[in-house]
Amino acid sequence: MSDKKYWLKSGFYTMLHRGTNFFLGFIGFMILVRILTPAEFGVWVLFISIIAIVEMSRNGFLQNGMIKFLVNQDEAEERKTQMAALILNTALTLALMFILWVAAHPLENLLNAPGLGRLLRIYTVVLPLLILHTHNLILMQAKLDFKAYFYAGIAKSLPFFLVILVYYFLDQQLDLPQLAWIQNITFAIAVAVSCFQVRKTFKIAWGWFDQQIKRVFHFGKFVFGTNLVSMLTGSLDKFLLGVLLSPVQVALANAAGRVITNAPWRLVDYWQMTKAPNLDEFHLVRAGAPSLRGT
Repeated sequence: MSDKKYWLKSGFYTMLHRGTNFFLGFIGFMILVRILTPAEFGVWVLFISIIAIVEMSRNGFLQNGMIKFLVNQDEAEERKTQMAALILNTALTLALMFILWVAAHPLENLLNAPGLGRLLRIYTVVLPLLILHTHNLILMQAKLDFKAYFYAGIAKSLPFFLVILVYYFLDQQLDLPQLAWIQNITFAIAVAVSCFQVRKTFKIAWGWFDQQIKRVFHFGKFVFGTNLVSMLTGSLDKFLLGVLLSPVQVALANAAGRVITNAPWRLVDYWQMTKAPNLDEFHLVRAGAPSLRGT
């Protein structure tokens, strides 16, 4: 594919993905604030903030290393790298499941958010499925398959939006546990779609591969920490409102800020997301080795 066609195609699907997610997320938000009470919506915002931290941390831990060591490799090496990434993904997910399950009710009490503990434990049920989903999404990025990435992303947001839209127009009651289970079902749909999209590129070699596991782990551990700290600081205002005031204030602050922070004022940012740094062009160099800069 020529560079021109690559940029046009990748830019189209990336902007379509971001634009669709913005539209569905914003309209879905407007519907939810009419279905839920302010206190319920505040609890939902806290819940979404916590699972966003979990997902971004998992993604950061695996994404860069997996892409780096999948690009320009033979099939045997690709199979080993994918298996190594799945092992690390599974280990991290199991650890997060344990932490969320144990911390669910303490977080509920700390954040003054009745029902938050139950929501977090409902979310842990679907986490094993998300092992595959995260792996598949990163694999699509490594293969530069933006079309598949778009369909896999929309497979979660669109069904969730349609369900709450039906509840709204039918004037049906929707409580938070129901909403959490609906989200789990949409996650399962997204997993099925992503598995279908990568059916030709999902290839693993069964076994334990120390070299590949260590490479992906050491490449991803710093991104994991960076993402974790970034997400925690970005959500700190919501958590402090929950601790010091109540979920109602969380809901009000989220509603007030969403129009500005979620609006796609800078479409150029979406275009810049069409191509991540080509990690196969970067290599590890021993300390003290001569620099290649300027050669």
